[in-house]
Amino acid sequence: MNNYRFPKLDLLLELHNEARHKSWFGKIPNLQLDEDLISYATHWANYMADNSRLKHGDMKNISRLGFSPVAENIAYGQKDEKSVMNTWLWSPGHKRNIMNKSFTHIGCGLAYSASNTPYWCVCFGKNKNLSLSLDTDDNI
Repeated sequence: MNNYRFPKLDLLLELHNEARHKSWFGKIPNLQLDEDLISYATHWANYMADNSRLKHGDMKNISRLGFSPVAENIAYGQKDEKSVMNTWLWSPGHKRNIMNKSFTHIGCGLAYSASNTPYWCVCFGKNKNLSLSLDTDDNI
């Protein structure tokens, strides 16, 4: 029996923003979903699932989408959004990505291997075009 399901992107976004609000690192702005990051994260989750291998992607590929700085959290085996967030929040490196004030956008992906193992990928970035337009507006 397949246990395939689609990720609840709104819930995963809500859990990331909730963690950022509960942080003692100070006020951290909400992340926003980005279609390009969602597409990349979904593609990378599929790659990992197809190869049954947990592996980080090349951050240059995320940067090419128009984001800088960038980061990625990956995981496998967690059955739902709350359990994968719990895993990431207990890992110092993953938590650092979630709490990074520089990131403005997020994309989330989930795919299943042939053995029904879920593979998760979340990409973070600051939209370079957004910061360029803000810089331009400041000079008017």
